[in-house]
Amino acid sequence: MHSIIFEEFKKSFVVHNKTLPFSCTYDGKPFAEIDKTVSVLYTKGDSFLQETIICQLTDGLKTETIMKYYPKYGAFDWVTWFENTGKEDSRVLSEIKDCSVKMPFDNDPAFVSGAFLPHEDTLHIYVPNGSTNSRTEYANRREHLMPGNKRNYKTSGGRSSNSCTPFFDINRRQRGYIAAIGWTGQWNVDFERDEKTVTMHSGLETAAFKLHPGERVRTTSTVIMPYENGQNNGHNAWRRLIKEQFSLVGKPGRDTEGPLMTAFWGGLHSEHMIERLNYIAKNNLHFDYVWVDAGWYGHSTEQSLNEFEGDWPEHTGSWVINKAYHPNGMKDVAKIVSDYGMKYMLWVEPERCRTGTDMVSEHPTWFLKCEETEKSKNWLLDLGNPEACQGAIDLISGLISDLNLGCYRQDFNMSPLPYWHANDEEERVGIKEIKHIMGLYHFWDTLLEKYPHLMIDNCSSGGKRIDIETLRRSFPMWRSDSQCYVNMAPETTQAQQSSISWWIPYSGTGAGIEPSMYSWRSCYAPSLMGRFWWCNQPCFDFDDNNLDFIRKVNAEYRRVRPFLSEDYYPLVQSAQDDSNWSASQYHRPTDGAGLVLVFRRPKALCDRAVLPVEGFDEEKSYLFIDADTQETFTFTGAELLEKGLTLEMPEKRSSKLLFYTEIK
Repeated sequence: MHSIIFEEFKKSFVVHNKTLPFSCTYDGKPFAEIDKTVSVLYTKGDSFLQETIICQLTDGLKTETIMKYYPKYGAFDWVTWFENTGKEDSRVLSEIKDCSVKMPFDNDPAFVSGAFLPHEDTLHIYVPNGSTNSRTEYANRREHLMPGNKRNYKTSGGRSSNSCTPFFDINRRQRGYIAAIGWTGQWNVDFERDEKTVTMHSGLETAAFKLHPGERVRTTSTVIMPYENGQNNGHNAWRRLIKEQFSLVGKPGRDTEGPLMTAFWGGLHSEHMIERLNYIAKNNLHFDYVWVDAGWYGHSTEQSLNEFEGDWPEHTGSWVINKAYHPNGMKDVAKIVSDYGMKYMLWVEPERCRTGTDMVSEHPTWFLKCEETEKSKNWLLDLGNPEACQGAIDLISGLISDLNLGCYRQDFNMSPLPYWHANDEEERVGIKEIKHIMGLYHFWDTLLEKYPHLMIDNCSSGGKRIDIETLRRSFPMWRSDSQCYVNMAPETTQAQQSSISWWIPYSGTGAGIEPSMYSWRSCYAPSLMGRFWWCNQPCFDFDDNNLDFIRKVNAEYRRVRPFLSEDYYPLVQSAQDDSNWSASQYHRPTDGAGLVLVFRRPKALCDRAVLPVEGFDEEKSYLFIDADTQETFTFTGAELLEKGLTLEMPEKRSSKLLFYTEIK
């Protein structure tokens, strides 16, 4: 077999299986030892090479591993499909490890006994926390991995970034491997160390199934990128890889940046929405999107003042526009949004429906239930059921067309894992999960193909479904439910932004009610939502002072936003507590421009800091401008790289924003 990509693959990895980066057992036997016919189909794209490695067994089982190689980044991306081409049920596939590779590393310094702490120079694994609605959300766990040691990571509850986000940096000194698991369900990964390599085995946490005749399924995908020039440079190459090859942002027909949004609670009467839209237009406040959140649907006649009041949650699953709040079905709101040159974004949660709601009553066979349903009253839409999946496509398509949606916002506020487990058949363990996740991808892919302009906002109780597969199709514009509370501490948002930016170039958040530059700069992310007039009782008064403030932050944010998806350098490594500073640098390597955003937190005793900035060309000079005072400074790249950037901030709980440009 002639395999161009696999030859490149083996330059970075040790592969025991000569032709495949995955492993499994079939009828209790290692797949690598079973007789099979292997063939390879080779194609070439503009920025990648692709091979489809096909293994055909005599009983009809066929595997297809689709592997892409991105020469610019030295990165590999693959997924395996399993198909039964025979006339009878296959034997059982189990112990499926979609990624089964060894990563070469030099040995660590020797340690003579367990009485010695691991040396700083030993190998470490960095893994971001999941969406925990806390300040440590997406903060890195940093754990050493000594020869003979093993580390296990997994998510919980069936959502991919619930307790742990599936991105990994296996690092020693200046080199390492960044890896991602693409699966929006229950993934599991083991890292094991010997003297010369780290072995990575990853896949579904639970899977042992036979396939019916004609059945074809996929499991988790994997992306791995080696790097050799330091962690920050490695992570910036990773961010660029996601921007160029995975994200829809900036692709033909799609939005070129994350949106600046204002938002309304869905239970706010259409009349009040229109009044506020007229006010926004009259005062030239310039938002990209109007986001209408939950509470717009169902049959309730109770007043719904905000997300914390009213019986609106019990109507989740009755996806009709509530005429008590929206007599004209929100079409009048949608028209005003369009007339004022903005786009409409709507919240829906199609996978979770409550007992007694329209969809459950009309289509009970579309849903899964388990013991928990009696207590929680939550039913899971079975996206593995083709009729249910098509029903979801029809529902959302109707809303997109009727309301001219520019962005569809999908939420998911339940743990699906017990529903999948309770409904698996004998010798079909994992199939309900596999079919559901495949259905989710088909659902989103169909919408994106049908509506070439559409953006999908991926929300799942905040950011509990962030993985490489959702990043291919969506934008996590609401990465944490921490910001549901309008008085959330700005330092929490600072910490979340600095943590998640190391891993992905696009995410979003919301700002609270405090009209201060410290608070709003804390929320500068590639996508930003301001709840100025969110619910029945506006968060911001309608007065000139607040209007001036909104104009100011909107204008500054638009200037900042293009840089937030460029190269990122965390300038303060531990930015969790209020006695520290928080500082980040965003650098655009194409023209040498960028910004430095710094916060002196409320309990920080130091009023002076030296920040280790990066990315500059030592042979060039740079002009810095203070966004508040317009004061300018000039430094050479050599000075900045050797001495750092020194800042004095005499006031506690203060911010500083510096823009810089390369002097031509």
